[in-house]
Amino acid sequence: MGQSVREIKAILAAHGVDYSHCCEKSELQALLEQVESSGPEASVQVSPTVEPASPAPETHAAEQEAASMSMGQMEWADGTFATQRSDGRRCWVEFAEDKDVLCHFDDGTDAVIAAADLDPVPEDALQRPTAFAGTFEDARTQAFHSGRLLVAEVSSEDRHRFESKREGLRALVLASEEVASLLEENAVFWRGRADELRVPHLQQLVGNSGLPTLAMVLPLAVDAMKVLSSPDGTSKDAVVDSFVQALEDVEVHQEAAQARALSEDVQLRMAQDEEFAEALAVDRAVQEAKETAVAEQLMPEVSQSEGKRPATPETSEEQERLAKMCRRLADEFLQGSPVKDGSRSRLVLKLPTGERVERAFCAEQNFSSVRRWAECCALLPEANGRNLQIPADFELSTAFPTRRLGAEDSEKTLSELGLVPSAALLLIDTSA
Repeated sequence: MGQSVREIKAILAAHGVDYSHCCEKSELQALLEQVESSGPEASVQVSPTVEPASPAPETHAAEQEAASMSMGQMEWADGTFATQRSDGRRCWVEFAEDKDVLCHFDDGTDAVIAAADLDPVPEDALQRPTAFAGTFEDARTQAFHSGRLLVAEVSSEDRHRFESKREGLRALVLASEEVASLLEENAVFWRGRADELRVPHLQQLVGNSGLPTLAMVLPLAVDAMKVLSSPDGTSKDAVVDSFVQALEDVEVHQEAAQARALSEDVQLRMAQDEEFAEALAVDRAVQEAKETAVAEQLMPEVSQSEGKRPATPETSEEQERLAKMCRRLADEFLQGSPVKDGSRSRLVLKLPTGERVERAFCAEQNFSSVRRWAECCALLPEANGRNLQIPADFELSTAFPTRRLGAEDSEKTLSELGLVPSAALLLIDTSA
C-alpha cells in the first residue's frame, strides 16, 4: 500500500467506517484491507473532486467530521506559514499529523501546536525586506557608492513554496520586523538565484555554507568585495548578531580608508612643498648667476666711462665724516613714517659681497631716497646685525634687464622707473 495516512482516513470516511480507535498507520491499513475485501462496491475509492453517493443517514455526521479534519490537514501542508492565535507569533509548518502541527519559530525554537490554534499566512503576505531591483553587480556598485553593507540572499531555485526547513526558516527570519527594518535602513538587500550569479561571485557568496545562503558582504570597490559572514539564517538572533558585527566591520574599514586617504593627502602636500622648494632654489641660483654676470659686464663700462679715481688716503677724519653721514641718513629712515598699504615697491639690494637687504618704499618716492638708503642700509634693522660693507663710491643698476640708474634718475619716481611692485638692484663698487 502506498497511501498516506490522510488518504487512508479519507477512504475509510467515504465508506462510513469508524477508525477513531486506530492509533497506528498499520491499524488503518488493516481496516482498509477489510473494507476492500468485503466486495467490489466497498473497494471503490472516491476522488476528492467527485461527489460521492449520498451516504446513509446514520453515517452523515461521521463523514462531515472526517471531511472537516481532512480539509484541515490539507490546509497545513508541509512548508507553509502560519500565525499562532494565542500569542500572534509567526511560524513555519514542517508537517501536520492529525490535528497537531509541528511549527518552527524565528527564534530557533519549535513546538507541536493544535491546528485549531493556527491561522494560515500566504507566502506573498510575508513582509520580507525590499530587494534591490537589478543585478548583483548593480547592487554591489550601489552599496559601494553609498558606503553601505550588502546583504545577499541566494537560493538554489525560484521556489513558490519553502519546502526545505532551512529556506523556510530563513524566509521567516527575514520577515521578522526587527531583521527587516535593520536591513532596509542600513544595507542594500539583494535576493536572487544561484544561476543569476557569475561563477566567482557564487563561489565567494556560498563558500562552505551551501545553498540557500545569506551573506554579509563588504564592497571594497565597484568590482571587488569581501564576504564578512554567512549566518545560516534559521535564527533571528544569529542573523541580527552577524549583521551588527558586519556593520562594525564596515565602519572600521571606512575609518581606515579615510585615514589612508588623509595620510596620502599629507604626503602629497609634503612632496609638492619639497618640489616647490627645490624649484625655488633653482630659480634663485639662476637669478644670482644672471646678476653676477651683469655685474661683471658693468665693471669695465664704469671704469672706461669714468676712469679710475685717484686713490686718496683714508684718514680717520674722512672715515668719521662718512660714518656721521650714514648715521644721519639712518636716523631719517628710522624716524620716517612706515609705508602704508597701497601702491608700493619692494626693493632687494644685492651687495658686492653677495649679501642682500630688502626694504619697502612708496611707489611715488624719488629714486634719490633709494640711493640714500643704500648708503646707510648697514645701520638699519634690515641688516639684521650683519657687518655689511658698503663701498664709499658705488653705482646702482637693475639686475635684469640691465639698466644703470645714475644722477639723471634721482628725481624720478620709482613708478616712473618701472620699479613697482618689486625689483632687484645691484650695488656696484666703483671706488677701485
